[in-house]
Amino acid sequence: MISPRTCKGQEGFTLIEIIAVLILLGILAAVAVPKFMNLQEDAELKSVAGVKAELISRANQYYAQYLLNNTNTQNAQNLAAWAAEDVGEDFTLGRSGGQLQVTVATSGNRYLIEWTRGINRTDGTGSPALFGDITPR
Repeated sequence: MISPRTCKGQEGFTLIEIIAVLILLGILAAVAVPKFMNLQEDAELKSVAGVKAELISRANQYYAQYLLNNTNTQNAQNLAAWAAEDVGEDFTLGRSGGQLQVTVATSGNRYLIEWTRGINRTDGTGSPALFGDITPR
């Protein structure tokens, strides 16, 4: 007589082994999933930071143009002019009080960027427009 343990095709995992694997997978999922939950939000915030960096670059360029050519950059230094800047189809700029409002086209989320008008003087001293912190709205 052949014992049930030695029959061909009767090998496999026991119920305890399967439960242990499921418990380990559950623990891994509980640890890993929260880390990936905020990836989209973080990526969106980083893209808005990229918009801010582009605006800072433009402010410096406008101010350098003012210093070199003594041209009037007053319009480029006011909030209405910054809100009208074109920053690509993925973002729109607007105003909200004394801040720039960046709206992300894909999600509709809005972020506020602190804004301070630069100082332009006829003697060539002053500063470009200054952009501060980004806050979700």
